[in-house]
Amino acid sequence: MQSVQYQDNACEAEITHLGPQNCKSKTIDFAKFVDAVSPFLGIILIVGGGGLTFAGAKLILIAFMLLVGLGAAGALFMVTSNLFMPVGSSQGLYIGVLLVCLTLGGVLGYLSQKFAKAWATTLLATWAGFVAISLLTKAAGIYNPTAILCLSIAGAVGGGLLGKKLDKHIKSFGTAFIGSYLLIRGIGVYAGGYPSESEIAKNAEQGKVQKYDAMIWAYLAGFVFFMVSGAFVQLKYLKAAEEDKKDDAFENEDESKVCGCL
Repeated sequence: MQSVQYQDNACEAEITHLGPQNCKSKTIDFAKFVDAVSPFLGIILIVGGGGLTFAGAKLILIAFMLLVGLGAAGALFMVTSNLFMPVGSSQGLYIGVLLVCLTLGGVLGYLSQKFAKAWATTLLATWAGFVAISLLTKAAGIYNPTAILCLSIAGAVGGGLLGKKLDKHIKSFGTAFIGSYLLIRGIGVYAGGYPSESEIAKNAEQGKVQKYDAMIWAYLAGFVFFMVSGAFVQLKYLKAAEEDKKDDAFENEDESKVCGCL
């Protein structure tokens, strides 16, 4: 039900529009959340990046399930809050719906572990191939959107095939690559001098020459060091863990034979 009221006198005129369109929508200020988290962003990146760099192969299933769960919860919350919740809903209702969505997302993430065991490494390699080729095309001066998309898709397919064939190595190098980037990015939050990725992309698209702080070479050296050392630690650790499992299997088999003979 809508109505318009009009009043005027010698000095002023006033129009009043009555209807549900004028009701103030209830919104959540995500900017305040980002501002509250930003002081801890460097710590989060350093801890998470360090874990992926040196133990990513062991954490990849947990990371995959976490991403699936959070992604599903976020999608459910956005759809529910935008399509089904009435205008002007209370903050408590929003929090309740968010908790329900997080619970459902957690269940979905847990159920995805069987899929993750079979495909997490392949998907990781697919994503890495897509991103790597996208960056290389820009570095090579290719800015045609169609060419970038086709080459990136080819990189994703190639990365996925390698991930399926070289599971252990891709799992180690891929997580070390991502973890090293996050680790260096976290250090850059506190050390300063880290280049802005968005500024680099913007200048590249406009054909401008980017001037970098000398610290970029230290960050690049640190990235390479952590990536190589992280992959080495993971491969050595995985090899030792696999050998221990084989030794345990042989010992259990020998014990069962002895028990059978007795």
